[in-house]
Amino acid sequence: MPLFDGLFEVVEATMVHDRHLRLLISMTNTPDKVFRAMFFNFHDSPFCGREQYLEQAGARVHLAYRLEPDDYGDRQTVLFNVQYLKVEAASS
Repeated sequence: MPLFDGLFEVVEATMVHDRHLRLLISMTNTPDKVFRAMFFNFHDSPFCGREQYLEQAGARVHLAYRLEPDDYGDRQTVLFNVQYLKVEAASS
């Protein structure tokens, strides 16, 4: 499965079951288009403990991710399955 990467703006960040990090992200050049992303087992990753930076609306992150079908809910969409996360900057 291919691995992609890119710079995104965090619209919303939420912990799920104290283990996974759910993100709503937008591409920095198209802020009106929002995507769902999940960092499964975030709690066990070396990035855990830094999520407070993501809670600031507008935080910019560099993500490495795999694209997967997301059939959670009523309709099928694309999920960004995050493998790596680096906070680039937080908006002021």
